[in-house]
Order: sequence, then structure tokens, then C-alpha cells
Amino acid sequence: MRSSAEKRNKKGELEQMQANNIDSNRAFVNDRARTSLQLLHKGASTDHGSNLSHTTVEGVLKHVNEARHEDSPRFVS
Repeated sequence: MRSSAEKRNKKGELEQMQANNIDSNRAFVNDRARTSLQLLHKGASTDHGSNLSHTTVEGVLKHVNEARHEDSPRFVS
């Protein structure tokens, strides 16, 4: 049987792993969003407005969500 100190240590390790996973997921989504915005901005500026409908927040969020589902093994549900 484990001692209470061992249980606390194991719980602390699990909490740290969860925090690291959350930080990793947040960084991944932020990076995808940043890349999406850069690509959308580039498209809008080179097409002189023909892609402006795709530069909405909803469009960016849709793109990020699609990217998130493509790489879903990285995310804990």
C-alpha cells in the first residue's frame, strides 16, 4: 500500500502533466489561429478584398476548429 506522501507525489505529477497538456493545447491552437489570420490577411490583401468574407472571426474559428479535429490525438477530451 502506498504511503500518503507517495499518493500526494503521484497526484502532483498527474496535475503537472494535465497542466502541461493544457498549455501545449493552448499554444497549438494559438499558433494555428495566428497562422490562419496571417494567411487570411495575405489572401485579403493580395486579392484586393475578394476574400474579405473569409476574414471574419467565424471563419477563423471554423478553420481553427477544423485544424483541431485533424490533430485531435493531441487533445484530451
